Amino acid sequence: MFHKTILNFAILLGACTSIQISDVLQKQRSQLKWRQEASNNFNWNATQNIQWSVVNAFIDVQTSPDGDIYAIQRIQSEMETKKYFVYLYNITSNIWTITDATFQAKAIRFDRLGNIYYLDQNNCILNSQKQKLICGAFDFEVTVKREIYLLHDGLGSLPKDTLSSPWRTVGVEDYQYKALSGYKGITLLKDQPILILNDGTVDFNYGGEKLVSISAGIDGSLWALKQEENVKSYQVLKWQTVAQKWYIVSGAKGVSLSAYNEISVAIVDEKGLLSLSSQVGHQDEAQYTNIPATTNPPATTNVPAATVVPTIVPTSPSVAPDIIGQPADSFVPQDAFKLFAQEVKSTYDTNIKSFTKVFNAQKNIKSRIDALAAIYQKDDIFGFIKTSTGSILGFYYHDAVQSFSQNGPQIYTQTMIYGVSTGHFSKQEPNDQYESAFGPYEGNGAMQIITTPRAKIIFYLSCINPMSPPSMAECYSNSNFSQPEYCYWILLRQQGDSNTFECEQIEYYQGDTQ
Repeated sequence: MFHKTILNFAILLGACTSIQISDVLQKQRSQLKWRQEASNNFNWNATQNIQWSVVNAFIDVQTSPDGDIYAIQRIQSEMETKKYFVYLYNITSNIWTITDATFQAKAIRFDRLGNIYYLDQNNCILNSQKQKLICGAFDFEVTVKREIYLLHDGLGSLPKDTLSSPWRTVGVEDYQYKALSGYKGITLLKDQPILILNDGTVDFNYGGEKLVSISAGIDGSLWALKQEENVKSYQVLKWQTVAQKWYIVSGAKGVSLSAYNEISVAIVDEKGLLSLSSQVGHQDEAQYTNIPATTNPPATTNVPAATVVPTIVPTSPSVAPDIIGQPADSFVPQDAFKLFAQEVKSTYDTNIKSFTKVFNAQKNIKSRIDALAAIYQKDDIFGFIKTSTGSILGFYYHDAVQSFSQNGPQIYTQTMIYGVSTGHFSKQEPNDQYESAFGPYEGNGAMQIITTPRAKIIFYLSCINPMSPPSMAECYSNSNFSQPEYCYWILLRQQGDSNTFECEQIEYYQGDTQ
C-alpha cells in the first residue's frame, strides 16, 4: 500500500477538531485519469501560504484507495504525555476533521480493498475493529490476504524475520505477520513489498537507488524522495515503468511524501508545509536519473532531458473480459485477467473479450500429452503457473501449436511474460528486433520454452517436477540470451538466488476476441 509520510504540518495553538486550510486540489478525484507518462510538469498547490507558528504538528499522512487523505496530529506538552489524533481531509470543503476524539493512533494504513489499520501509541497494530493484532512495529503494511509486513521497532522480545521466513500466526482471525529488521521504509506494490534498507538502498529491481522514502499509488505508480547529502529537502522521483528508471519531478522538494496515483501526491517540505500535486498543461520531457542496467549501479546523476523513452499508454477494453470455467481452486486473481487483456490490447491491438479455461492441473498428476491436447490448434493462449514458493507467472502466445512432436519447431509469434505477483510485463517493445517464440525446448523436448526479448520461461506443460532438469525463469538485457540479468519480478528472488522453480499448479485459458 502507501508508504508512511512524516509530516510536520503547522497548526495554531488552541486549534479545535476542524482545521481550515487555504487551497484545494486542482482536480477532483473523479477527474483524475491514471496514466503512465514520461513527464515532469506538475503544479504544486501549497495548503498554507502564510507563516504559521508550529505548536502541535501532524506527523503522518496517508492516502486511502478511495483517494481520501488522513493525517495524524501529535499533541505534546511538558505536563502531559504525547497524544495522537486521526484527522480526515474533506476535499470539497477543504477542512481537516478529527475522526474520533476518544481514540489515539500515530499511523494508519490501508489494504488495497480499503480496510483501515492503525498503529497505536504503544507500537501495536490494530485492525478496523481496533482489535490488537501484533505489537513491536514502527511501520507496517497489510495485504488483502491479511498478511502483515511490519518493520521491527527493535524493542521487546518479538522475533525478527526476513522476507524468506515463514509466516507467523497472529492469533486473531486468519492474520499472519513477518517482523522485518534492517529496513527503514516499506510500501506495497500490488501486495508485494518494496523495502528501503537502513542505508537508503531500495531493491535493485527498482534501480538500487538511495531513497529517503517510497510510496506506491493505488494504480501501481511509484513515487520516492532521493537520498542526498547536506540538504534539508529532497528531490521528488517517479518510477517510469517503460524506461525502468527513476526520473526527477521538478517543482517541489520535500522531506516526506504519500502517493495516491500517477498525478496526485502529497509532499511535505523541510518547513512542515504540505503541498498537493496535480498534473496540468504542457507535458515536458522527462529528466531521468542515470541508472545503467547493471547489478552494481553507480551513484545517480542527471542526464539531459532529451533522453526520453516513448510513452506507451495502455488501452483498456471497454468491458472487463468474462472468465469462463475458472476452477474453484484457481490461484489466478480476477484482476490478473483484466490487466493481461489490457496489456495484450495495448501492445498487439488484440482485444480479448473473454477467457475460457482449457486445462488445469496440480503438480505431478497429468501428462504433457494431456496439456498439449488441450491447447492444440488454439490461438491466443494465456498460461498461469503457481510456483512452490507462491510466486505466480503468466505467459501469452498468439499463434496456435500445430504439432505434438517433442522435436517440433518453435513458433515465432507474439508473446508476453507476466509477473502476476508484481504486476510487471515483459513484452515486445518499439524497435525490438528479436523474434519471440513458443515451442519445445531445444535442450529437452519434454519441456516447453516461451521467450520475449528480455525474458524466458522453460517449463513442463503439465506441471510436473522431475529431479532434472528443473523448470527455470530468467531475465536478459538487450535480447542477449548469453548474459542473464538479475530481476526480482519474475520469481520474487533476491540477487544471486537460483533461477529454477517447482510448479505447484498450472492453468491455461484461450482468449476469445469475438
